Amino acid sequence: MASTPENSALSSGLAALKQKDYQNAIAHLEEVCQLELDLSRVERAQIGLVTAYAQVGDREKAIAIAQTLTHSRNPRSATWANKTLEKLSQAATPQKTADVTGFVPMASPLAKPSFSLKRQPKTESAALTAEHLSTQQPETETRLQLDSSPPPSSEPPVTRKPSELSQQNRQWHQAGRAQRWGNLPQNISLVGSPQLLWGLQIATAIALFWWMRFTFRYGGPKINDLLLRLPLVNPLGFLYQDPTQLFLAILVILAVGLPWIVTGLLKFFYESQPLPLETLSAYSPDAVRTLQRYCRQRRLALPQLQLLPNPAPLIFTYGHLPKTACIVVSQGLLEQLGEEEIAAIYATQLGQIVHWDFAVMSWGVLLLQIPYLLYLQASIWSEKTSDRFEHPFLINLIQGLGATLASLMYGIYWILQFPLLWLSRWRLFYSDAEAVAITGHPNALIRALLKIAMGVADTVAEDNSARPKGDKSTRWLLESFNFLLPVGYKQALLFSAQTSDRTFEELLAWDLRNPYRRWLVALKGHPLLGDRLSRLTHYARFWRLEPELDLPSPPRPFRWTQTNLQQWATTTTQQLLHNAQAWPLLPSAIAYGCLGGLALRGFLWVVGKISYELYIWQLVWLSQDKLGYLFAACWLICFGVYLLVRINSYFPEVTATNAKTERDVLKLQLSERSLPPQSTPIRLVGKLTGRRGIGNALAQDLTIQSPAGPIKLHHYPLLGPLAYFGSGFPQPGAWIGQTVTVTGWLRRGATPWIDVEQIRTRNNRTARNYQPIWLTLMAFAVVAWAAYLIWTTPAT
Repeated sequence: MASTPENSALSSGLAALKQKDYQNAIAHLEEVCQLELDLSRVERAQIGLVTAYAQVGDREKAIAIAQTLTHSRNPRSATWANKTLEKLSQAATPQKTADVTGFVPMASPLAKPSFSLKRQPKTESAALTAEHLSTQQPETETRLQLDSSPPPSSEPPVTRKPSELSQQNRQWHQAGRAQRWGNLPQNISLVGSPQLLWGLQIATAIALFWWMRFTFRYGGPKINDLLLRLPLVNPLGFLYQDPTQLFLAILVILAVGLPWIVTGLLKFFYESQPLPLETLSAYSPDAVRTLQRYCRQRRLALPQLQLLPNPAPLIFTYGHLPKTACIVVSQGLLEQLGEEEIAAIYATQLGQIVHWDFAVMSWGVLLLQIPYLLYLQASIWSEKTSDRFEHPFLINLIQGLGATLASLMYGIYWILQFPLLWLSRWRLFYSDAEAVAITGHPNALIRALLKIAMGVADTVAEDNSARPKGDKSTRWLLESFNFLLPVGYKQALLFSAQTSDRTFEELLAWDLRNPYRRWLVALKGHPLLGDRLSRLTHYARFWRLEPELDLPSPPRPFRWTQTNLQQWATTTTQQLLHNAQAWPLLPSAIAYGCLGGLALRGFLWVVGKISYELYIWQLVWLSQDKLGYLFAACWLICFGVYLLVRINSYFPEVTATNAKTERDVLKLQLSERSLPPQSTPIRLVGKLTGRRGIGNALAQDLTIQSPAGPIKLHHYPLLGPLAYFGSGFPQPGAWIGQTVTVTGWLRRGATPWIDVEQIRTRNNRTARNYQPIWLTLMAFAVVAWAAYLIWTTPAT
């Protein structure tokens, strides 16, 4: 059989080593270590490199490679490396005339070496080397089969920094990988055909364009009406024009320049930098081999690698073509994940590249950066500019204008997210399945996702006010690139250090067993973590591996049979009719408004038809609604009435006797039957974390760090950003880092949160939540609007 280039390089390197031509030996053997896929040949090349570097006097590189060999799964290689390390460390200076390691090279990688006992006595180390090299045979390769032993590196092994994860005292099973694997069968992967993902990507791109066009076409005039009421501000003329051509031009420009624009944004705002393969190999040799092998087999260009100096464990991919794809990883991820876990999470990014969903998602996320960066810059500009003035009126005016503009841009950013939600959730199932097919290691991916969640939770829970710029921007990065991240920062909060005494199975119980979980995740950008880990556990059992977690298997894929359709229709109808028991108040009111409005409109239509037959001409108009005014009025009436009926029970009174404390919070969060309408009064004391100042004018980023862990706060100020035009209004964004007492109602949906009643500081400053008042005013307003529509409905 013809030898491969790697075999030829190995033969040449060992021959050069035997002839004491160490420089050529190093060049050939380094090439083998970079390109060879067979681990047995890589180890022979590493052993030769240790000898060569020792002979040329570069003991540091010899020691570094020997240290990587100590982690070999081959016990003989590990034993030889340990003994060689002792000799290298004991040698005062490298001797070029004597073989420090006792290594005797082979003339051919497939032939047994010939040793002369008379010329060179075989020491214990040399004997081990000879026996080890002579008995190694090429291993049978399976599809993308990897080995966890580190490849050679010219750098010393990386010392991982201690992180919050080490304080959580988690016991990992360290379940292993499959010995042989391949592509998962479709009935096992549970993700459907790739054509479905392609269709979803096309639908997402179309929906994003039309949603953006609809938002600005009908929202532009409303923005100008608001600007007319503000001092020193004129309306924007372009908001009155049809934005179709403008949006098409913007989307095309963003699509063409996507990789370079995102690279510039990451470098300017988050200080990203290139990540050499050598550096990545120091953290995870498996990751480098996975990238090189998969790209070679798929005939893909090796993705560009970027590094973010950020403490949170993050990874995402952007680009518009596979050849322009770039995988970005944070320093926190490299330090907090193990070698196999880093390789597994990199494999998910390769799955996104091969399925092309990274292109649509990064295009959508880049579009979201426009309003988000305007929101950030308006916040920063108004705070810096107001600091230059001393007069209270000027300070309030600048801060009020900045807060209003920042809140407006943030609202646009929030609205434009909706078309991306479905694709953002489903693509992660595909990338998880592809990652398992690449590495054969579902257990490593389980550990990686859990460690990412824990690391993000610990980072979000910290007060970053005194940290460097790179750490302060963590919250910006987590929110603006949320759709590209493997784990959402909100869903990660449940895995903080405060919950380390609970098993992962307990923390994931709601995700796996709550009957309404599919509905409650509909407005989230990430699938339930329990759902993903359940699928990965299913993959592990399919390959007869001991799973990292003991989770139930996910439901089988839906089959389009008459029985299944009838069962699905019955279950869906029952859940829709009983959504008041499961959904948050506003979505439930919208659903009941649609159902009740449809029923009411049908009833009025029947009344109109009967009146026509009975010649009651005063009511005939009820069956004639060409403009749709009556249907809209019926929906608004049902929506408003539902809010008025439900608002008191949704926000019950919080008293000292019925308020739960931190001892009950975690139990309530983990209950698999918990639902948002189950309004549990609560009182917590803890540190308030989030963004400071005008950037938090809408109170959209508030978290309480209590003994029960970090919990998201939903707070609705009375005036919102308009409060910055005056002084004396309490601003929770100014209390970040302080110890506060929060009273409100704990709710559990896809993520837990607290609807705030009030936030009180230690010096008795209080910020009240006006959500019930705003909802009551909304209910009366929509009913009044409905009455106006009925009044203006044409009689014929």
